[in-house]
Amino acid sequence: MNLIEAFNDLLILKKILDGLSVTFWLDCGTALGAYRQNAFISHDIDIDIGVLGEDDKKIPEIVKALQKESLNYLHVKEHPCGRGKQISGILGTIPFDIYFYYKRGDERMRLFFDESNGKTNYIPCIFPSRLFEKFERIDFMDYGVEFNLPSPVDKFLECNYGDWRTPQKNFHWQTDFKCMDMGYKICE
Repeated sequence: MNLIEAFNDLLILKKILDGLSVTFWLDCGTALGAYRQNAFISHDIDIDIGVLGEDDKKIPEIVKALQKESLNYLHVKEHPCGRGKQISGILGTIPFDIYFYYKRGDERMRLFFDESNGKTNYIPCIFPSRLFEKFERIDFMDYGVEFNLPSPVDKFLECNYGDWRTPQKNFHWQTDFKCMDMGYKICE
């Protein structure tokens, strides 16, 4: 992944989401790289953003704003019951995902859409909702632009990866996230 192009695309996503007053944070591998090494992970292939599920009503506005950019692909994914949405796209040559986190009780659920093998598998990831009540700010890549990370960041990364301090080159998103809960009932 071209790191300069990735950062510029991240700035486009930030401009769009800030312009629509959408609270967002760096998510998944983007959050991990930002916190662990203040850079994108060298073998990562995309940009990951998290958004509160309450803002899913702004998806049409987000899509409209994205369509004004150098967009090469855009797809809005949604679980059949409406809980669990994701915007995936490619700005220039860099893929991105915007995940929506839905609150239920004291938890928030992010849904992955695994579209391999000709069918869609829904992979719920569960987090304590307290991680999204306030955010820490990081000057990502020391370019003078701050981004949100869930707080405390180390607990958020631990929920995702377990031992997040040790780089793992063979990480598989379909199976290795520690927050996955295949028994979670998405539609309750």
